[in-house]
Amino acid sequence: MECVYSAKFIDQKRAKRLTHVVCDLVSEHQAETIKRDTFLADRVKTENTALYEIVSKINAAMSRTRGKKTHTPEKIKFKYLNYTIQNGVKRTERRRGEWYIVSPYKLLISDGYYYLIGFDDKMKKMVHYRIDRMKDVELIGEPREGADAFKELNLEAYLQEHFSMYGGKSEHVTFRAMNHILEAFIDRFGTKGAVYSSDGDKYFVATVKVSVSKQLYGWLCGLGNQAKILSPEWVVDDFKTHLEKMLFLYNTPSSKDDS
Repeated sequence: MECVYSAKFIDQKRAKRLTHVVCDLVSEHQAETIKRDTFLADRVKTENTALYEIVSKINAAMSRTRGKKTHTPEKIKFKYLNYTIQNGVKRTERRRGEWYIVSPYKLLISDGYYYLIGFDDKMKKMVHYRIDRMKDVELIGEPREGADAFKELNLEAYLQEHFSMYGGKSEHVTFRAMNHILEAFIDRFGTKGAVYSSDGDKYFVATVKVSVSKQLYGWLCGLGNQAKILSPEWVVDDFKTHLEKMLFLYNTPSSKDDS
């Protein structure tokens, strides 16, 4: 049940229903423990109750068979949603409601969310999308494109670069950090493709390939003075600018006109 409640792509109603299903399979004492422990947990859950229908359509688009007939995988189209704060928190359509045309290749789960990796018609490259942010998904009958791009895609490296630290320019970044936060680095970057080495009795150096982004900087800020970027120089300078902007924000009187 912890897995069910930590899965953000399972909406609250279905999570509760699954809880009742599990409770019917265990003793009354265990059932009460499950209900108490899971229902008290305040977790972010998807508000898109059409997610399961969307997944079904994506699978149908990727499938090579329908019934007993051979089928050519095809493209899908959908609207993609984003949050805005105007007149309260609302979801609006990105690109002013323009259709996204994507050749779907892979469904996966990361950090409790369901994602689609596909070849985007407009950008002409492999891109990932949060499924709970999709709307009005339809199969359009056009043959799927991007087979070569997907074949060349190192899925493990793609997940490490883009799902660990979100979007941004991919770069090999070297950090120097204190030994006791080594696990934090391994949890974030893994060991495959990363190079770790000792640097004296108290420090280690790690070189990893990441997407350089504000999310990376936010994670690094959480480590405080326990970790430092060593190279490349442009990432060091960019992080310094990021910190300076944060400091300026706190050193400047607040104003409604702040940008």
